[in-house]
Amino acid sequence: MSMELILENYLNQPKIELGDRTEYVGASDVGQCPRKIALSKTRNLHITIHRL
Repeated sequence: MSMELILENYLNQPKIELGDRTEYVGASDVGQCPRKIALSKTRNLHITIHRL
């Protein structure tokens, strides 16, 4: 199987969306302040530079 065929098959697969990121802890959340993560997942909290 050639690399071109492998890439073509990969690009023709349906895209999988991550869904609503408020429902789970993603890799980008790991390592952040646990309180900030918990509040942002349970409340409609938008963190801005002014809030910090």
